Amino acid sequence: MTLLSRLKRWKWSLPLFLTGGLYFPTLKWLVLTWKGNPYYSHGFLIPCISAILSWRAWRQSEISPPENASAGLLFLGLGILGHLWAFWRELYIFSALSLLLTLGGLVLLRGGKELCKRQSFPLVFLLFAIPFPWLEKSTPSLARHIAAWAGKMAYPFVQELQVQGTQIKLGSVILHIGAPCSGVNSLVSLVALAVLYSHLVEGTPWAKGILVLAAIPLALTANLLRLWGLILLANYAGVSSTLKLFHTWASPLLFLIALGLLVLGGRILGCNGIRSTV
Repeated sequence: MTLLSRLKRWKWSLPLFLTGGLYFPTLKWLVLTWKGNPYYSHGFLIPCISAILSWRAWRQSEISPPENASAGLLFLGLGILGHLWAFWRELYIFSALSLLLTLGGLVLLRGGKELCKRQSFPLVFLLFAIPFPWLEKSTPSLARHIAAWAGKMAYPFVQELQVQGTQIKLGSVILHIGAPCSGVNSLVSLVALAVLYSHLVEGTPWAKGILVLAAIPLALTANLLRLWGLILLANYAGVSSTLKLFHTWASPLLFLIALGLLVLGGRILGCNGIRSTV
């Protein structure tokens, strides 16, 4: 390795290392949240995917000194100030958001507009790794709606069926639709995959937008069908064996089916082939 290549590596490694040290409490909070929050168990994958896309974009870009460093300094300064304020107030979610601003400022300051343009998607994709509080707050309401819809679908096939909030009564058997069964986890994961898929493939912007929006009803429908099947099997085969069966393979299988339908919808909309720039 020549001295010039070493200097170029340190040109990027040192700022990233310092940024990691500055944001260490926020990064620790993110990791602990991914480990303890079932809605964001996919959080570990998002930075890995963004890192791969960022590395490929960096290799395909012509890195040149920025013509005007003021914009990069502005984003970098706003990001660091936002982090310090959020850290002082212990608002880690705002600190995580400021990290994206800080990274964007570093890219703009070091590589110019062309590199920043290519790195925009890897940076924005990191939003799916940030645990927003409104997501957990929406789970009870979504669980109630899912239970009501599944109960209406199962009513013609089950004689003794009552739905009270998030409880589904099958005679003397009561199924409680908890927050993990609301479908929020699969919803976030499928939307993230839809955004990634629409970025990788060729296609018009409107087709890609429809593809991302289609991930929402697909995820909700897949979870609704899972719960409907759970009610039917619990009524005819018993609760214990049904719960074991559904928690083992039903959720992953229906998620894969929804993902396959998403890819099929992308092909129908003309989103075919990986983009050459990727």
